[in-house]
Amino acid sequence: MPQIKTYDQLIAVLSAMIANFPTYQTQIGGTPADATLINQAFAKLNYLRDYSETVDAFKKGVFQMKQTAFNGSVDEVMAPFPVVVPGEAPELLQAGYLERVNNLIRRFKLGPGYNHDIGVALGFETSDPSAPADPSTVKPRLRRSPPRPVIWPQSWSPIAPNQISGKFRRRQRQRPRIGRSSKPPPANRPTSHSRLQLRASRSSSRSAFN
Repeated sequence: MPQIKTYDQLIAVLSAMIANFPTYQTQIGGTPADATLINQAFAKLNYLRDYSETVDAFKKGVFQMKQTAFNGSVDEVMAPFPVVVPGEAPELLQAGYLERVNNLIRRFKLGPGYNHDIGVALGFETSDPSAPADPSTVKPRLRRSPPRPVIWPQSWSPIAPNQISGKFRRRQRQRPRIGRSSKPPPANRPTSHSRLQLRASRSSSRSAFN
């Protein structure tokens, strides 16, 4: 059974029910109360749709007049103020006609003589039950799955950046050392202790000659 999703679809189903409900009332187990609900729902939904279109046109006319009065040309002639016909409050207006009609459809399908052709005549079944759904009315359902942990194969492991060789290896810059070098002095360069010993030996040799 195709789902009724829009206002116009509900009115179309109610229109088909009004035309064919008396013919199949026995097969679907319909009651006089069902016929009353169908007729009232169709009349009130039609009236509300037509009057809402009238109010919408009135709103657009007043908005255009407001904009023209605000920043229109000084040579422009203002249109006459739009007139809206006062609406009449529908009697016995109820809420939730979509749910009420869907409940009727479920009960009609359980009727003693119901079949698919009756559902087509009443407007809530398609003429071809095997026909594919209309792509324009189908909405995909996107499911957000939780992130999956990464499992590395046992035969290999992630490679660190410093282990990459060849053209894919990024050339690493040698950072200049800041401050005093920590390298040891050359072997032939005397240390401070050896220089003191050299000075002492020189002074002792001079005193011996004198």
